[in-house]
Amino acid sequence: MPNIRAAALALSLASASLLALPATGRAEPSAAPTGVYSDFLRARFAAAQADLAVAAGEYLRALEQAPGQTDLLRLAFRASALSSQPAAAGLARLLPGDRDAQLYLAALAARSGDWDGVAARARALPRDDLSEVLRPILLAWSEQARGHVDEALAMLSPGQDGPVRAIFVLHAGLIADLAGREAEAAQDFQKAELSFEVPSVRLAETLASFDARHGRAADAGRVLARAADGTPAIELALPALLAQASRPAVSNATDGLAEAFLAAAASFRFSDQGDTALLLLRLALDLRPDLAPARLLAADVLEARHRSADARRLLDGIAAGDALAPLARLHRAALMQAAGDTGKALAELDALARECPNDTLPLEQKAGLLQSAGHLAEAAAALDQAVARLPAQPPASAWALFFARAVARDEDHDWAGSEADLLHARELSPDQPGPLNYLGYSWAEKGVRSAEARQMIEKAAQLQPNDGAIVDSLGWVMLRQGDAQGAVRQLERATELRPDDATINSHLGDAYAAAGRRLEAEYQWRRALLLHPEDAEAAKLRMKLDETPRQSARTD
Repeated sequence: MPNIRAAALALSLASASLLALPATGRAEPSAAPTGVYSDFLRARFAAAQADLAVAAGEYLRALEQAPGQTDLLRLAFRASALSSQPAAAGLARLLPGDRDAQLYLAALAARSGDWDGVAARARALPRDDLSEVLRPILLAWSEQARGHVDEALAMLSPGQDGPVRAIFVLHAGLIADLAGREAEAAQDFQKAELSFEVPSVRLAETLASFDARHGRAADAGRVLARAADGTPAIELALPALLAQASRPAVSNATDGLAEAFLAAAASFRFSDQGDTALLLLRLALDLRPDLAPARLLAADVLEARHRSADARRLLDGIAAGDALAPLARLHRAALMQAAGDTGKALAELDALARECPNDTLPLEQKAGLLQSAGHLAEAAAALDQAVARLPAQPPASAWALFFARAVARDEDHDWAGSEADLLHARELSPDQPGPLNYLGYSWAEKGVRSAEARQMIEKAAQLQPNDGAIVDSLGWVMLRQGDAQGAVRQLERATELRPDDATINSHLGDAYAAAGRRLEAEYQWRRALLLHPEDAEAAKLRMKLDETPRQSARTD
């Protein structure tokens, strides 16, 4: 059975880890021992509550009583740096071999214009993967700031043949561009673009800026459109991005360092080094508070960590005139919904829909909000408005919009409309497993077009073999067609993939019953009841159990 959820919009440009902000109030356990251990426990508790300002203070108190504890010093520095405490700089200077402390001091030196200090901190970085990337970039920008363009580019040259060449050629392009070396910059930016199948919005902004400032408006539009292909929400920002394309991506070496920290933070999105990533984000925003991609990135991470209030504060820092402001508003509406401010979220989305009359995303997000609140007819109406904004010949990417409306219509008991949308989605993009599975399962449930239904579900299973909902659909249609043994095999695998799904467990019980395995069927139905099925499904399960004769286990 398809398990359809309203898909979250891809608002994150790149994310890494929790960007901790100063929090108000003091969080501490109700009871704790005294002395250094007490301070340490309170610090850990505050850090666990994401109150790093309090954690920093407690770590500092503990450090006063145990000044020789390097690990404690490191914790105190990190909490202080992430909560923008003045003590962070002094603590960093006590950690000469610590990478994050040296990066912090490098950023601090850049803010004060001390580029010799930036170079010294870059050279003091230890030998690890991140340092090997950032060291030459920091050194290059320190040379650029002092007017040594050739030396700056030479610093970046060795890395351009390595596994992370894209960041080196990008920064070489930025430095050459600032120096007015158009041919060199063009070559470097082309290499950077070719390093990615789909550029991030920040890379696209940088490339588009260079093209627009050199009379290539069409190329600027092309690269921005490519970024929108990878992140559909960027379509909202495309008009403003094009209008502002002639603005340079960086104006000085400080901006260059902010870009380096942001790019490095993005690389930690799926790693377990979240603390390093959050520090890099903090440094990027310290150097350039108006760097909207960093704010969007951080807000996305904060939302994932259930820090909606802090995420909203970050988004509020994006100026209304920023090209990426519409993305911030979309994200803010999602956060309002999560906080229970449904009315405010709807008002924000309605306003955005009016201001962006050619875009469907605000209406799609509005429909998702209404659908999750149980307002199915209103959700379908919002999607009707979104579909009306499509061109006469919708692009292939519009399959997702028709699929969303199909689900809303089906839940609102409009199967005819739902079926039409599912067929349209399949026509626009024939290899999307979601519509294939949903339509195939629905046909199987209704006992129509059974052979075609099975073929579609089998195709969906080939496209996404580890999707428990699709494997469940395949097992269910096999059961409906009388293949009990085959159904058992598929449904057992589906329960392995999604063990806590009540419907899948119920289906497996049905397959066991059809295969004559009554005891196992009863067990599976009882398990499904424990997984909180919907009321109608629960009633069916109880009826099956009431009709199943109890059997006693026998031993010879």
